[in-house]
Amino acid sequence: MLCNRYDLTVSDVRMPDGNGQEFYERALAHDPALRRRFIFITGDTAGDSARAFIDDAEVPVVEKPFSPTAFEEAVWRLMTAVPS
Repeated sequence: MLCNRYDLTVSDVRMPDGNGQEFYERALAHDPALRRRFIFITGDTAGDSARAFIDDAEVPVVEKPFSPTAFEEAVWRLMTAVPS
């Protein structure tokens, strides 16, 4: 069976048909190597369970609104920290 491998996954924390935590957990069940290849973007995590999840998972977060440079820096930090 052919399996796609991804270098990076970028996901919002809140989505219309689910949430980032569910997506993250399902992705890791499929490929545990993705654990250190996720970046979350969000506009509001303070005060809810999403913040606790992000803190526990140690997943980088880029807060909305963000500049292209802020996003690029987050991607660069993550990708240079992950062994190939």
